[in-house]
Amino acid sequence: MDRKKLNWLFSLVVMVGVFYTFSSGLAATINVSSADLSTTPPKLSISGQTFGTGGSVLLGTTALTIASWSATLIVANLPAGVTPGTYLLTLNDRRGRAIATSEVTIGAQGVQGLQGPVGPSGPVGPQGAAGPKGDTGAQGPKGDTGATGLTGPQGLQGLKGDTGETGAQGMQGPKGDTGATGPAGTISQEVLDAICSLAISTKISPCPSFCACSKVVFVTSAWYTGNLGGVQGADSKCQGLAVVAGLEGTYKAWLLDSNSSIVDRLSLSTAAYIRTDGAVVVPYGQTGGFLDYNVLVNPIDRTETGERIALSPYPFVWTNVMYVTGLSAGNTAEDTCLHWTSDSSQYMSYYGWAVNTTLSWTHDGYLPCDQLGKLYCIQQ
Repeated sequence: MDRKKLNWLFSLVVMVGVFYTFSSGLAATINVSSADLSTTPPKLSISGQTFGTGGSVLLGTTALTIASWSATLIVANLPAGVTPGTYLLTLNDRRGRAIATSEVTIGAQGVQGLQGPVGPSGPVGPQGAAGPKGDTGAQGPKGDTGATGLTGPQGLQGLKGDTGETGAQGMQGPKGDTGATGPAGTISQEVLDAICSLAISTKISPCPSFCACSKVVFVTSAWYTGNLGGVQGADSKCQGLAVVAGLEGTYKAWLLDSNSSIVDRLSLSTAAYIRTDGAVVVPYGQTGGFLDYNVLVNPIDRTETGERIALSPYPFVWTNVMYVTGLSAGNTAEDTCLHWTSDSSQYMSYYGWAVNTTLSWTHDGYLPCDQLGKLYCIQQ
């Protein structure tokens, strides 16, 4: 092995003692760590037990970017130009609580070895096969129009024909009887649907009275853990409450599983979205009103019966929907209460605030799956 390879191999050695769990209740154990400054960015590998499914790593007071995390191995990116020395290494869980600590010593990078001699040139390879025929070139520009030829002589005018005699005007006939009034016409439902679709999509104002130019949204009066029976189970809960309250139409929950989009799951239109008390949430003609930065006109804080929800307990609403993009906030089973089938505190997912009109109405933080939250229900 030449000296250059040895220098790269020993460019960084991280001397780490055996880390241990403090008796104050820290839940994980760090066994050994190693760092490699030859990569970009430099990597810090930490092995041990019971690291959980995610969290954060602090090198001293500096938070490191996580490259990967498992129960026994964490790989984090070191900051560029990290200074050699001894640091306190702290592992935190998803809630920011320390689960393990230890000291780690980072040594200085070794001097680069001398460059080895240039090896001999290899033999000339055989000539490759001829490449495929190239595409036909583009057609050249059109040539200039030629000069106009000489005008030929005008032909002789023909003889004027004789004017015919004007015929006598006929007598006006008598006025006919007025016909009977025909039956009243009818407009088919297909035509009415087409008119309403055009009125809503082109934002005609005022909206025709025979069109459904508004839809209803409400927050459930009931509370639920993260075990909703999947997104279909959440839809069923919305529909069931709407039927009991005498609301017409089909309702679905403003809720996402992992790696999905709310605009693909729900049918959002340019109709106005109103609460059960008649207050406007998203104005008529604004399809993106639920997701854009214009936020909501009024909060979705009325239940299916029109009752305003109380501020205590806190009005958490299960969503897992990011503002603006409408994509999933959590993209793993652990981040979606095992796809909304678990009420275990071991898992979590994201919620919004029912009393807010800012972007936090749909995405504000996350809760363990054994906690209680409500659902937003949107008429389709």
